[in-house]
Amino acid sequence: MEVPSYRSIVKGAGIFGAAKAVNILTALVRTKFAAVLLGTAGVGLNALFNTVQLFMNQLLGLGLSTGSVKTLSEAYSTHDLAFIDKHVTRVRHWALLCGAAAIVLLALLSPLLSLLYFDNLHYVPHFMLLGVGVAALIVCDIEQSVMRSLQRSVRLAFSMLLTAICALVFTVPFYWWLGVRGVIFAIVSCAVASAIICLWQGYKTHPFRFDFGQFSDWSQFWKASQPMLRMGMAFVITGLFLQGSDLFLQSVLATTASLTVVGLFKAGYQCAFTYPSMIFSGVANDYFPRLSAIADDDVEGRRIVVVRQIRVMFLIALPVVIVIWILAPWVIRILLSEEFLPLVTMVRWSVLAILFKAIYLPLGYLPLALNKRLHFVILEGMSCLINIMVVLVGYYFGGLDGIGMGIFVGGFLDLILYILFCRYHYNIM
Repeated sequence: MEVPSYRSIVKGAGIFGAAKAVNILTALVRTKFAAVLLGTAGVGLNALFNTVQLFMNQLLGLGLSTGSVKTLSEAYSTHDLAFIDKHVTRVRHWALLCGAAAIVLLALLSPLLSLLYFDNLHYVPHFMLLGVGVAALIVCDIEQSVMRSLQRSVRLAFSMLLTAICALVFTVPFYWWLGVRGVIFAIVSCAVASAIICLWQGYKTHPFRFDFGQFSDWSQFWKASQPMLRMGMAFVITGLFLQGSDLFLQSVLATTASLTVVGLFKAGYQCAFTYPSMIFSGVANDYFPRLSAIADDDVEGRRIVVVRQIRVMFLIALPVVIVIWILAPWVIRILLSEEFLPLVTMVRWSVLAILFKAIYLPLGYLPLALNKRLHFVILEGMSCLINIMVVLVGYYFGGLDGIGMGIFVGGFLDLILYILFCRYHYNIM
């Protein structure tokens, strides 16, 4: 296995960082148009449907968009075209199964979801249509995992750019033409357009060859799929951890303080982490497939890959952190408004934690690359507990400024946790 050079690491980070930047920019523009054309009710409806779609995508997608990367990366490292084709075909079959399950399940649950969220049956067709959007996203994610695993970085970044642009192109006309009624059509059309783009680029990466004969021996098909399904479920579980900890923090802050504090907390966190996260987009898309392709017994090769990735990520993160720290008041004014200026201290403390994340994030992919699913779940679970504790303790002692200090301390504790864990279990660091 050829160890990637610093130049290739920087190139991968730059390609996916640029794609992520366009994605964030189009998301900001979409949010602005939604606020102007739909009003608060339309923005709320859009957020609700998007939340349901993303949750169902995560749950019904079985985490295969990431769980399949190790299997496909290992197949790609053999350079055996027949062997690669066999695994890619199996993953694509699972995309069809999961997509069909999403359409059927959303159709069955639509009356219940409509009653639960709106206390009437008016939105049953909307939730049924949302099933098509969930199925399209599952297909899109699987095709991107194929491109990621076969190390087609340019194709993957190109598909990410096109899907971001399509999301803007398809959203605004529906908002302008139908107003609030166009929300569901905008969401579903974006998902379908994204799936078409990913299928197009996925076909260029590896042509489709559906072998439905694999289903004739279901037990064999299921057995062969077990490694990636187990890995995928680890991501589903950790995703629930993250969502659960976020909901818990919001509920505690809402009951002990106010919804205004919740809004400020989320806005400050977004400024400090969501937008700078583009510097980490290359980790999952470029670094993880390379790490997964290394043989399990090649400890030295794995150590070199990890250390090089950490060095590059830290050097990229450092100037970003410095700029945001210095320009925090202007960043808040541009992204939010002057009403949110009390967040300056919180953002400055929080953004410093990105330097810790640049070091421990590459370490966090080691359990996945080594097929240690339980280790991954344990690390993510402990990280969520640390985040909950430092945020609540920080708010208790220092309000919003204390939350920022708590996030900084939490980042340092995460770094210590990951270094000690990986040194003990994997002889890394």
